[in-house]
Amino acid sequence: MPVLSNGNVRSAADLLSALAATGADGVMSAEGALDDPAIFAKAIAHAHAERSRLAAERRRAKALKAQRRDGRHLTEEEAAVVRGRKAAKATLAQIKAISSALPPPPSAAPPPPFALAEQYIGLVEEHPPPGGAAALLSHAVFHLRRLCRTPLAEFGLLADLEACKSLAACADVIRRCRAFAEGSEAFQG
Repeated sequence: MPVLSNGNVRSAADLLSALAATGADGVMSAEGALDDPAIFAKAIAHAHAERSRLAAERRRAKALKAQRRDGRHLTEEEAAVVRGRKAAKATLAQIKAISSALPPPPSAAPPPPFALAEQYIGLVEEHPPPGGAAALLSHAVFHLRRLCRTPLAEFGLLADLEACKSLAACADVIRRCRAFAEGSEAFQG
């Protein structure tokens, strides 16, 4: 029976730590996925990158150990690499176990928050939630605030988003925020 881990998974690193710590078959994330819908893609990419990094570290430690055996004096940094070989091997084994069950890393970088927000608005227009206009607006404000919290706060637009009376008004706040962030409109803060 598959076992899933759940709770406090807010980043790709948290996701991998939960898998490593629990040995679970999978991880659930609500808050983390709301804040970053690409959390799973980032975790996959991070696991594959960490696997490559640790494998290279082990190869370097093995080569340094052979050089020491041949009489070469190692620097303190090199000696630390050799001492850390067992820990790197154990971590690599964990990462291999995790990453072997994962698909290959995505070929493209995850979309930025503004692109996700714009995709979300398009999806909500096409597939409104049950409950009418009030539910649509409530859900849209909640999710857009989660997707773009940092730039909305940076440009003082959180209150503007929360005051929106339509999805079009929400889209305009996101457009303005993106324009400020990208420098195509001057921010007068």
